[in-house]
Amino acid sequence: MAYALPALLLALAALCQAQKNVSGKVSKMSPQQVADLVKRNDWRVLDAPQILTPQAGEAILPLVSDPNPNVRELAVNALSLTGGTAAKQGFYRALKDRVETIRAAAMNHLAKSYQAEDLPNLAREFTTNDHEYVRERIALILGQSAGPGAAPYLQAQLGKEPDPDAKHAMSIALARLGDPGQQQAWMARLTNENAQSRTKALEDLLYIQDRRLLPYLMPLFDDARIAKNVGPSHAQWYIRVCDLAVQVLQAVLGQPLPFPVTLTARYNAQQLSAAKVIVSQIR
Repeated sequence: MAYALPALLLALAALCQAQKNVSGKVSKMSPQQVADLVKRNDWRVLDAPQILTPQAGEAILPLVSDPNPNVRELAVNALSLTGGTAAKQGFYRALKDRVETIRAAAMNHLAKSYQAEDLPNLAREFTTNDHEYVRERIALILGQSAGPGAAPYLQAQLGKEPDPDAKHAMSIALARLGDPGQQQAWMARLTNENAQSRTKALEDLLYIQDRRLLPYLMPLFDDARIAKNVGPSHAQWYIRVCDLAVQVLQAVLGQPLPFPVTLTARYNAQQLSAAKVIVSQIR
């Protein structure tokens, strides 16, 4: 539960025996006091970002290895607010945690904070981490954020990757980076007669984001087979392969089509013809 900031600051002050100044604000907490809050598993600390400084991050970092998994998870999330080198160190350490939610939290924060200088460390983690989920997520980050310098790492790991989901992530990451072989592999899935193969390939194009591949969508605007259920909750509302192709076209093209495009729409023959005309004009 999120606490109102004034009430939270008063609670933190009591915990740390901080004194109020004349303006009624809590005096500055030391990095160790902030770490003590994390050690107590007090999640309210996340609601006071002003005390989560890079110096506090240095004090919190050892708690990423705490015996209590709740403390470890809080430490990872607190480090995401402190920034600094300690935060990155904590995230990489947490990628090896035995608890999946902690690994996932660290992976999410790494994805958000990625910078070019992170490539060597991230690539090393990519080739040594025992968890297939981590390798899968790193592959997607490398393809999306790391630029062409990531391609050799992706190619090397693709050849020895045992997990099919991680292997798929490496394939589409390379396709996003313009690798001809993996773009051909993507096209083979797209042109496969199996409707689910086409559906998955269409969804992959949302990640690959290469408008040069849009002309290959042309045959799919005639495919009226069921693609996926987009109904809310447990409701059933199915869109077709052609409908999904329209969604992907607009998303990758990066501009609105001449008719409304929504996640649940089924498009009529006139709208599908308009989509074909747009695709035919892409060079």
